[in-house]
Amino acid sequence: DVDFEKGYFILRDTKNCQDRIIPLDENLKERFGAYKDQMNFKTGDEYFFPAPDGFVYGIATIEKTFRDAMFATGIPYRGRGKGPRLHDLRHTFAVHSLQKLTRDGKPSGAALPVLMTYLGHKSFDATSRYIHLSAESYPALIKQTEAVFGSLIPLEDIDND
Repeated sequence: DVDFEKGYFILRDTKNCQDRIIPLDENLKERFGAYKDQMNFKTGDEYFFPAPDGFVYGIATIEKTFRDAMFATGIPYRGRGKGPRLHDLRHTFAVHSLQKLTRDGKPSGAALPVLMTYLGHKSFDATSRYIHLSAESYPALIKQTEAVFGSLIPLEDIDND
């Protein structure tokens, strides 16, 4: 269900049998609007992304389409269970969203509940599986750590003579 006036769409019966409300930014709202016009829906009760038979796509079709897109872009697929997997996009989204929230000045302690809610998780533990700590993700944390602990293990000059 897409509500263009209020600027959100609803994913029905997702993980944990929950519906999820996803906000549309202006770019996505425009794209969804153009897609809607192109689809020329008749009743308004149709699936927004219907399969050719008018119902929903099966997971096998979605996974094959994802693999075809990877192949077309030169990203190697290493086999079932080895990835990249479609679900890896969710992990990437979580990491990039947390990076953006903290870059925009939201403390990570305040950003995590926002991300947790957006991902539809019921616990921080579930969200923590999606975010991966790296120097790229948290340069301020790396600077603070080095400032406090940088001299803990002194570097040794090595002569190659």
